[in-house]
Amino acid sequence: MFFSVNAEVRQIVYGVLDRRLPADRIEPLSVMDLILFLPHEGIETTGRRAADIDALVARLAAAGILVEAGTTGSGLFERTYLVGTGIHTSQALGTLWITPVLGPELIVDTLMSNVAHITGTKEGEVLGGSGILLDDRHVLTAAHVVTDMHLDQELHLGGIPVGIVGGPIVHPEVDVAVIELNVAGVAQASRTQGLVFRDPGWADRVTLLGYPPIPTAREASLTVQTGEVVNPDVSAFTGGRHFLFSAIARPGNSGGPVVATDGRLLGIVTREFSSETGKPSHPFFAGLPTGQLHEALSELGLAAILPVEMWD
Repeated sequence: MFFSVNAEVRQIVYGVLDRRLPADRIEPLSVMDLILFLPHEGIETTGRRAADIDALVARLAAAGILVEAGTTGSGLFERTYLVGTGIHTSQALGTLWITPVLGPELIVDTLMSNVAHITGTKEGEVLGGSGILLDDRHVLTAAHVVTDMHLDQELHLGGIPVGIVGGPIVHPEVDVAVIELNVAGVAQASRTQGLVFRDPGWADRVTLLGYPPIPTAREASLTVQTGEVVNPDVSAFTGGRHFLFSAIARPGNSGGPVVATDGRLLGIVTREFSSETGKPSHPFFAGLPTGQLHEALSELGLAAILPVEMWD
């Protein structure tokens, strides 16, 4: 917002900088202006921090969020900027829009409280899977995670137990299910704002988050795998559309989110495509893409819970 051309914002900035607002032109602000302004927002900019701010602004420009607009000629932190593509309104409520600048660690820090660990028993065996909290009461997961499973009365969001209301809503054909939660319980967890889904593209870099069981570990722990989309649209003999990725998806990752480097979710982990039993297997790991999720949730009357990016 500091580098925007919004008149109200610029009036505040110019007031702090003790400068008159140009009446007849857009005057881009510099990194030095930002360094002088931030202390008024309670942010320290002395010493090494000034150089860090300069580097961060340069990375925002490299990601296309800002556009360099010349220099002031002052010599120190003189580059000026204007807003480039900016932040899409669907992501503006959260911080995932800055993932291209800060990297996958931001994805993990931001989404870990939204990734669900789903547990229960099936034929006497304790099993688990993953899911993603979409709003204040709905967790999206894969249907095979909950089908024929006696779900525990609670699942965990970022380690916080949250009660489950009723049974899961399962699509009869697509590997999609929705679990309804106790709203008060979700309020105690830290729900991520600004979630948005889009369809995968060729070679999208991805991050998988989920709760596959870890041998000898005392408790369930979130794990992360990275890779890239190797095919964004594959039709299987079993029906439906899938996308393939190179990140390893272990049992227990099913239903967990697949997130791109722009902070948008591409879909959820569903299954692996492997060779016939008895032959050497080099599996492809598959996910359900956003378009397939939206279609399935629409058929369940739940399309509104999936925040899909509408570029128009």
